[in-house]
Amino acid sequence: MTELPTLEIAQPALPNPLPTDHQASMDIFYDLWRSLSAKVDENNASRGEGIGTADNWPIVLLRQPHQEEIAGVMPAKVNAAVMLGNMHYQICNGGWEQWHGNRYSYAAPALLQLLDGAAALGIEHAADVAGMMRIFLQRLNGVDHEFDEDDGNRGRRDGDLCERYYDLDGEKLCQDILDRFEDCALQNFGAASFRKRG
Repeated sequence: MTELPTLEIAQPALPNPLPTDHQASMDIFYDLWRSLSAKVDENNASRGEGIGTADNWPIVLLRQPHQEEIAGVMPAKVNAAVMLGNMHYQICNGGWEQWHGNRYSYAAPALLQLLDGAAALGIEHAADVAGMMRIFLQRLNGVDHEFDEDDGNRGRRDGDLCERYYDLDGEKLCQDILDRFEDCALQNFGAASFRKRG
């Protein structure tokens, strides 16, 4: 089945400079998504009137834009704010399992690079969160079964990791990374290519 088309997605007018506040950076992304979604709803509602009449056939419906499509027109720092925020809010709401279950774990490779860069700069808790993410991803792949199912989290792969995450200030970590975003991103850029072999 062919996917429906969506609206043309262009970068909105962005504040210059970009906001420094984490939530304000996320709002740039989600404001565009909400605006486009409202236009899709409006289009589809107007197309729905008169379904079945010869004048309205074929009916051209639009699909809602996907998150990746919005990310495609956003600056890297805004996308980083969204990935960090989705990680933090999902984990705080329902754990690492929810972060994965709601498909936000697609961003794990980029987040790990950012967290590793932040850890190299000494940003508090960056290394801890990167480690938790790696353990959780290993558990998803069935690599690590060394976790305690008798701690009230039977059947979950993340109970111990959630408790560790809740003990740190995730909001502060997100803000600290965004405050030094360029340094974090550059710190880890191409690092694997320059590691000594053997």
